[in-house]
Amino acid sequence: MVSKLMFAMGKISLKTYADIGLYNQTLEYAASLPEALQFGDDVVYDFIKSQAVLSSQQDGYYLESINKIKFSSFEAFSQMRYESLIKTVLNLSCELLLENLESEINQ
Repeated sequence: MVSKLMFAMGKISLKTYADIGLYNQTLEYAASLPEALQFGDDVVYDFIKSQAVLSSQQDGYYLESINKIKFSSFEAFSQMRYESLIKTVLNLSCELLLENLESEINQ
């Protein structure tokens, strides 16, 4: 609700507003599941792929790295590397979103 007000006031961009909405929708979906999502789940992959904050040219290599590992052979080592990369990218995407939000609000 706060993000909608911030967007209406022109304090945040459409990209930032969309990413906040994506976080909210994914959280609601994950909370409705009987079991916790795993980091290797396709829902997590789609969530990362859909974030505007990661789709810029500057941060696009995160998605490229995930795609390379996701579509390679899934031996135990590859699965561990994939899940580790997913965790790192999720952390970075959250940090990037917070940085964007802070810089847009303080303009």
